[in-house]
Amino acid sequence: MRRSPPIVPANDDCDVYLMLDDFGSLGRSWRETDEQSTDRAAIIQDLLEGQYNNPVRVIAFNTAEGWSRDVSEDIADELAQLRDLKGQDIPASLEDFIDRHSSGPTGAASVAAPRRRMKVCARCDNTRWVCENHPDRPWLGEEACDCGGAGEPCPVCNPADADNPPVMPEGFVADLPSEEDK
Repeated sequence: MRRSPPIVPANDDCDVYLMLDDFGSLGRSWRETDEQSTDRAAIIQDLLEGQYNNPVRVIAFNTAEGWSRDVSEDIADELAQLRDLKGQDIPASLEDFIDRHSSGPTGAASVAAPRRRMKVCARCDNTRWVCENHPDRPWLGEEACDCGGAGEPCPVCNPADADNPPVMPEGFVADLPSEEDK
């Protein structure tokens, strides 16, 4: 008899995200996914790629920390930010999800009025920095990750590349010599 793989990951100190999808007359189902595709970034990417029929709800859990919760609002807010701040194309199936779960004025319900930008980044809690080990958690502030990992720029509201450095945290002092000091 073939056994189903366990949904608890081998490395149980990680956040796992699962999507409830609606298949219309066929019913609803928690979507099956491989272990490497259960983090927040993978769920966001899968949503943006239209890999879900009609997303209903996203739950997250961490067995090592002993918690689980509905993160649909957080995910909807992040998708709305990608759409509104970055101009990211959002599949039509996501507009209903954003309308149902977003905490801000977004989606098809606000077509008559211009879309307003979100005031809070759902990923970093407006700190502009996330934990390098847990990139779905803020690195600074009241909700900061306490794993002791380094921080990195939030990919949603503080993207950086070689030509555009990230906004640094308040009070940040570089301890490396600059090019001019060499």
